[in-house]
Amino acid sequence: GASETLARWYHEGLDAFARPMEGGAQVAAEFGEKLEALQAGFSAAKLDRLIAETKKFHARLRRQLEEGQDRLLQMTSCRRDEAQRLVNAVAAVDRDLDVERFLTRIFDQFGVHVEELSSRTFLALPAQLTTAVFPELPEAGLTFTADRRKALAREDISFLSWDHPIVTGGIDLLLSTEQGNSAYAIWQAPGEQAILLEAIYVLEPVAPAALHADRFLPPMPIRVLIDARGEDLAGTSDLDPAVLRPGNVHLLLENSRIKRKLLPAMLAQGLEAARARATAIRSEAVKTMNTLLTRESRRLEKLRETNPNVRAEEIAALQRQQTELERHLAAAEPRLDAVRLIWKTPVAPSS
Repeated sequence: GASETLARWYHEGLDAFARPMEGGAQVAAEFGEKLEALQAGFSAAKLDRLIAETKKFHARLRRQLEEGQDRLLQMTSCRRDEAQRLVNAVAAVDRDLDVERFLTRIFDQFGVHVEELSSRTFLALPAQLTTAVFPELPEAGLTFTADRRKALAREDISFLSWDHPIVTGGIDLLLSTEQGNSAYAIWQAPGEQAILLEAIYVLEPVAPAALHADRFLPPMPIRVLIDARGEDLAGTSDLDPAVLRPGNVHLLLENSRIKRKLLPAMLAQGLEAARARATAIRSEAVKTMNTLLTRESRRLEKLRETNPNVRAEEIAALQRQQTELERHLAAAEPRLDAVRLIWKTPVAPSS
């Protein structure tokens, strides 16, 4: 029968039941019509000739494939120059001390006890936590190292990197609390003495999660730099954060006029400056949202003319969503996220 003919052809001509078959597309193109002709007018002699022809063709095709280029292998083969650049980049990251310095400072901030066991290897214990828990830090403590070779050799030691959950958890913990959101700095620069208030506001809508308002207005930072006259210098000042140094803010706050009158007034003026800048950001978000959802509503209305499966309720729901989004986006207000008081002086005062 036809099944027996195909079975013999696959087995004797292609050896397809014993090993993977190479060049299936070429075999099909070469013998597809011949198989159909054989099944239409079958004879044992014709089948034997076709099997012999197939064996020769397949052997020749296999040799061609074996001798030819393996393009996939070439695409994935090691490129020494590029690989060496990657190795050098990884090595440079491993030598960088920033991540362990950052984490030990975070630990110190939140009361995690750290012991240095050996070079770049530490034991962290939740001894005197100032928070309920520290993310990803077990009660029994955690041994971690910034030495990649040591981490590979010791399964009981975690490898420290910026992607480690304890680092990302520490960053989230820091950003979600009030710790570290205020600072005082001294700026020694030519010119007159001045007091500046640098404030970071965050503009984000307060909306039901189902609206996904962050598609159009993700949390947007707004930086203002207010001087004693209430002017926003954020776009004109030559302040370089790299030249700031820490100081004792209490020396400045001993002046009751600064503490009770000037700083509250500067904060109020900073909020006004942030609100003024937020207006354009909100308008752009509303415009983008309306353009996108209006286009989608029109598409659904046009589709409904030919497709009864598009219900009127879907279009109405999209239009209600557009109305709700416009209301919430337009109502977004900047909230104060961080402040830095800066004392500008030609000569740095003693701290």
